[in-house]
Amino acid sequence: NSTINAELQKMGFTATASDPCVYTRGAHDGYVVLALFVDDILVTGPSVSLLQHIQDKLQNIFSISELGPVSLTLGMEVIRDEKAGTLKISQQTFVESVLRKYSMETSNPVHTPGTPNQLVDDESEDTLLEPSEKTKYQAMVGSLIFLAQSTRFDIAYSVSQVARHMSSPSTHHLTAVKRIFRYLKGKPDLPITYTTSKTKLDLKGYCDASYGNAGIQGRMRSTTGTLFFLANGLVHYSSTLQRLTATSTTESELIALSSCGKFGIYLFNLLRELGWSSIEPATIYSDSQGALHLSSNANYSTSSKHLAIRFFYLKDMIQTGQLKINHVRSGLQ
Repeated sequence: NSTINAELQKMGFTATASDPCVYTRGAHDGYVVLALFVDDILVTGPSVSLLQHIQDKLQNIFSISELGPVSLTLGMEVIRDEKAGTLKISQQTFVESVLRKYSMETSNPVHTPGTPNQLVDDESEDTLLEPSEKTKYQAMVGSLIFLAQSTRFDIAYSVSQVARHMSSPSTHHLTAVKRIFRYLKGKPDLPITYTTSKTKLDLKGYCDASYGNAGIQGRMRSTTGTLFFLANGLVHYSSTLQRLTATSTTESELIALSSCGKFGIYLFNLLRELGWSSIEPATIYSDSQGALHLSSNANYSTSSKHLAIRFFYLKDMIQTGQLKINHVRSGLQ
């Protein structure tokens, strides 16, 4: 990494502060963005001739293969429709390959990825998987994590649940994993679509929390869900277990709002570094009036003092104009 970083700097590229693997170069011939992941490079710029010039320079230093306009990267298919002004990313091919790998291609599809019962830690020893089955379980969940972190937002929550049991999975957990595969069998393709717009880009985020519904006995922590949209398509989503144990729904929503707000600021700063100087700060939507009131109000009560750092962080970001928050009805979340 240090070698290619030094060579890119010689070519006039600068690593962004938001992501050290994303580089930009502003020059008289146009603004160029270069993304680096291990030995894969994506480059975008205003003209084909400029990109060819950069590629030629890289080929003089490294042994690289020119693959043309991106159609497949990191297991994601990229589909363009210039007439419609859309760009889609899909993982249908990867989904179909993992279904075959784990002999689930002929399984009966289901309509939802989740199981009706909560997954728990204290399964009796006679239901724990044998070492070979445990290894298979971990591999299956690993494939699901890759999907859930790339494009398949619809399985993020269910995958986060089964991933909590990697060390001691039981037959109950394996059944839950197979259910996710059966769901993917029925819906192998769910592309994320981005569209062009003549108006300015809006960065929008949505956050929510499920209070005390972690599905782990003895550790009733809440789960935070976040979504961010840009160009009418998802650019980030997550379903994560909160690190703090909230004692009320408002607390869990405030923790979710704080987490979502921090990521919104990160995306805003990254987009500014990538050349979108006119983009506005992210607008975060929450259905919790209590959390919105706490984050905007000048005072806080003694019952929320233990959340003071999150409270003041959100309040400062809102007051300095780095973040916007709005209410949205639960039915529209």
